[in-house]
Amino acid sequence: DHRDLHRLIRRQRQMCIRDSIRRGALCRAGADCAARFTFGRKARVYLNGGASLQIIGPGAIRLRRGKALLDVSGQRGGFTVRGGPGIVVAKTARAQLEAPDPDSIVITVLEGEVQAKRAGEAQRVHAGQTLALRRGGHVVDTSGIAKEWEGILPRSRGAE
Repeated sequence: DHRDLHRLIRRQRQMCIRDSIRRGALCRAGADCAARFTFGRKARVYLNGGASLQIIGPGAIRLRRGKALLDVSGQRGGFTVRGGPGIVVAKTARAQLEAPDPDSIVITVLEGEVQAKRAGEAQRVHAGQTLALRRGGHVVDTSGIAKEWEGILPRSRGAE
């Protein structure tokens, strides 16, 4: 159907828009599209519809609401995402980050590993693992996560 093609082209165009963003800027993805932000040559953040983030610095953001995909390849010093009660640092990883509410962040690592920090404690989260940083935690079904980002990202790094 040609309407599907138009939606795909529109979505790709939205993802290719690159604005100069500065510290403190609040960035949002529209309800029907995704947005991509590139930080240097090694870190990209993709936002799903309705998600928002705030720029903290050249290698750091705060996920304020919704879902984001972090795609980092060899970022010196790591790329930092703040959300809820925790901090996530990635050097080489693909991970979905979700902020279901202002007091929590759910990390699901698709490739590589990330380090999650909360209240002075650090924990490594490896590919295929999910960690919820909030009181009580919750069970997360990770079966559809990689498929959700399928049309946005190239295949795994080994296939690029």
